[in-house]
Amino acid sequence: MTARHASDKAGSKPASADAANPGGTHAADAPIGAWWVLGVLARIVADAAATSGAYSIIEVHAEAGLATPTLAHDHETALYVLDGAIEVAAGDAAATQPSRGQRVDTGATLVIPAGQRHHVRATAVTRVLATFRPAGPEQFIRLAGVPARAGFMPPAPTDADLARARDAAARLGVRLVESPAGEPATAA
Repeated sequence: MTARHASDKAGSKPASADAANPGGTHAADAPIGAWWVLGVLARIVADAAATSGAYSIIEVHAEAGLATPTLAHDHETALYVLDGAIEVAAGDAAATQPSRGQRVDTGATLVIPAGQRHHVRATAVTRVLATFRPAGPEQFIRLAGVPARAGFMPPAPTDADLARARDAAARLGVRLVESPAGEPATAA
């Protein structure tokens, strides 16, 4: 896991969720769009179809305190913080001390190697550009999420949201170590 600071900070405002909203179904093959998944707004910027499977890009908007489950997947992950700040625990720390991660502030990038367990938590209202190589995590967003309503941040995750996330993880080979609520996940 490496962190780099960019020389310039992003100053753009968050994109509206309605620009590319798939508007309707919640299928894995839905077009690029905005999704609510586990309490965050995720906008798929580029998917496997757009990049011939080489990479995918997802813009994530999260409220302070929201966190991913501790997980591992077969994609290198580069997180560029556009606004706000995140903490990322990776490797053994992700499983034993997910609240004591490396802080990544606006303008910084952190790279997580493929296969490494990790946990990400927003420490402020945050906007992150996540690039995955190869493409694939956008499928999790589509399966675990629901199409976003324009102009609204998602509600807090429900039991149904957690169940969709567990099902999507199991289907896609994502290894969930812990749920966002700190409960053991069903897909390991």
